[in-house]
Amino acid sequence: MKMKTITLKALVIVAGVLSAAGAFAQNHALTANVPFAFSVDNQVLPAGRYEIQTISNEQIPGGVIVRNIDHPRYTVLVLASNGQSQALPNHVITNGRLVFNNYDGKYFLREARGTFNAVNADFPVTKSEKSVQRQKQALLPTQAIVVAGQ
Repeated sequence: MKMKTITLKALVIVAGVLSAAGAFAQNHALTANVPFAFSVDNQVLPAGRYEIQTISNEQIPGGVIVRNIDHPRYTVLVLASNGQSQALPNHVITNGRLVFNNYDGKYFLREARGTFNAVNADFPVTKSEKSVQRQKQALLPTQAIVVAGQ
């Protein structure tokens, strides 16, 4: 009887892991080559190739992973709001885009827009961005757009 209980618990755990893996697989990642260092969630990430992916998980609603493809140590988990796609209902976005606020050469990730089943997220203004805003009061941010590959 103990063996059946242990086996049943193991099956439940495996099923949970597989369903979590399926949740990650349902969202397609957005990849982009970002030619400048930028800040997201109060962390500065270097220029490079990035993958941005939402987490479809009830445990972390609004979770978005921003990961440097070549240097995975530069990975950030951000809680973002679900952005509204700006595409028309019949318009299909073939390439996604990343939008950054630029304050005189300091870049902050603002939003990620992808295809229907990819990332669509708005990133919150962070403490470090607010600090730069205060320092550069007369300077309004310009937006830099990086077109994503896939």
